[in-house]
Amino acid sequence: MDYDEQDMPLLPGPNDRQQKQLQKRSKLLTVCPFILGNEFCERLAYYGLATNFVTYLTHIMGVDAATAAIEVMVFEGTCYVTPLLGAYLADSHWGRYKTILVFSTVYLGGMVCLALTSWLPGLTPGPYDDPTLLQNALLFGSLGVIALGTGGIKPNVSAFGADQFDEKDPQDKREKERFFNWFYLAINVGR
Repeated sequence: MDYDEQDMPLLPGPNDRQQKQLQKRSKLLTVCPFILGNEFCERLAYYGLATNFVTYLTHIMGVDAATAAIEVMVFEGTCYVTPLLGAYLADSHWGRYKTILVFSTVYLGGMVCLALTSWLPGLTPGPYDDPTLLQNALLFGSLGVIALGTGGIKPNVSAFGADQFDEKDPQDKREKERFFNWFYLAINVGR
């Protein structure tokens, strides 16, 4: 019997279905790190700010503790009301991706402005001075921008992560479950 060695494989190759499974990349490993990283950074920034805000207001801005607590609660309340705007924009106009992208940029801009208000000379009051109108306006304006930014992220990022997986594909279905485990880990580690 005459045969060519190149025509005879040493091991049987994968069939078409197995080949597709080998070629399919894990969405959990390729797409989701960006979503999880965004959520981790947002939670880290939010809780880092909210935790230290009373101390900043009382020691740097010269506000009494009761007023500082009220201002922190107003900021946090605003952060939990603005998701209504973010959800509306995502569902009715922009879609989740664009909403997350735009509001993450807004959030970053607010954090940069807030950092500049505490870093640049003249944007914080002196040790025995009351804050000026400009100093208060920049501080609370930055906080308003942050609250707006978080409003676009909170209602959309978990649903956007879930949108990456196809429920009909068994691998995607398993990875979707694992995604939410990683998602809530990112939230809690960011706290």
